[in-house]
Amino acid sequence: MNSLRIANAARATRRFANGRTQLRFNSTGTTGAEKQSSKHVDFYKTFTRPISKVLLLAVFTYQVAYWGWVRLEKDEVKRVRNGEIEVLEEELKTLIEKKEQAKTKLDGGP
Repeated sequence: MNSLRIANAARATRRFANGRTQLRFNSTGTTGAEKQSSKHVDFYKTFTRPISKVLLLAVFTYQVAYWGWVRLEKDEVKRVRNGEIEVLEEELKTLIEKKEQAKTKLDGGP
């Protein structure tokens, strides 16, 4: 266990010829002042994902509501047309009965 710590410590340090040691840090940052980005770039970096999620959810919600509305409209139109067909069928039946009654009267029926 102790030898493992010593090996890890040897990897994390660097020895110079004059005997000094320096710790190595694995960093990708630049030395000196950090480059400052503009405020609108920071805004878009921060809020692009949340805004896109909200817009996607809004579009999805609109599509579901629109589909539901179209479905209800379609059902209502179908009910109205079926009602009109029933009324016309009843009217046709009464006209056929009247025609048959008139025909039987002309033929000398009862």
